[in-house]
Amino acid sequence: MTTLLTSCTSSPGIVHYGEEDTTDVSLSLERFSAISRQLLAYCNSDAYVFINLPGITIDDFSEYKKEFTSLQRYIHSASTAVSFDRVDTPSNATFSELIEYVSDQCRIDRFLVIEGDAADGYEPYIDAAGRILRIDFLMLPEDQDLRRQAIIDFDKSLRTILAQIPSPAHTVILTAVGPSEAPERSLAVPARPIFPEVLLDPAKRQEIEKNDHDLKMPRHFNEPRPKFSEPQLRYMTAFDSEFISKNYDLIRLIVTSLIGFLLIQLLVKSRTEQTGKPDTRQGKATSKVSEPQQGDESTKNANQEAPASKAKKLSGDREIEN
Repeated sequence: MTTLLTSCTSSPGIVHYGEEDTTDVSLSLERFSAISRQLLAYCNSDAYVFINLPGITIDDFSEYKKEFTSLQRYIHSASTAVSFDRVDTPSNATFSELIEYVSDQCRIDRFLVIEGDAADGYEPYIDAAGRILRIDFLMLPEDQDLRRQAIIDFDKSLRTILAQIPSPAHTVILTAVGPSEAPERSLAVPARPIFPEVLLDPAKRQEIEKNDHDLKMPRHFNEPRPKFSEPQLRYMTAFDSEFISKNYDLIRLIVTSLIGFLLIQLLVKSRTEQTGKPDTRQGKATSKVSEPQQGDESTKNANQEAPASKAKKLSGDREIEN
């Protein structure tokens, strides 16, 4: 059974296991499980994807190479990728053991089971917590046209699911779980990796981290292009530190003169108000003195007029008697 192991982040020591696939002996299930555990033990991904594609063979990757567009792109971008042509068929128990192992080793408690043929109903998550995803597809049909269409649907569903994972750090294990309808390959036929132009590339055989540039390289931003260009000469203000330091003596003279002018104006104004204001105390004393004098004169006139009136009255009485 054909199996593929990939990791977006470099996992040292995994690529060299691909050399074991060149022997005439099929890779045992225990050996496959041990290699998978070593890959998962790095815990260098945010999503661990277990893909079950029943009926897949090594010939499908060459005959339907154009249909595996997204899968080839993910393998090419991975820092670690290795495939095995001859592996004893894993069982559901093998997948469950690997899922339980990565859950305990990497402390991931969120697990999703997705039906690959119904990927349109997959609800993506948006948080950064780690996830374990198991994607189960239907058995590939034997008819060539139907098989081609099934592989096209598989590649599309894989792209839909992986593209919606928030983190690009993926670890993928692709194999066929359970019995397969594909005929057994003869051990006399030399083993070969899937997509040899990718996996046999010398750069891929080296343990080089290909996806660290996203974090270490500085971000590139376009130069700002404002709608209105700024004036070439800098606008000078009185609050500019450079302007104040150069003209400190002049500014101090202006401020001192202004303060002195304001103080003089206040003093002149206060003296002017005091000079033009009448003495109210002296006026009140004069009025009090003048009022008694007027009263005395009126009393004196009244006393003088009283004897005259009496004399007139007496003369009038005498005339009446006569």
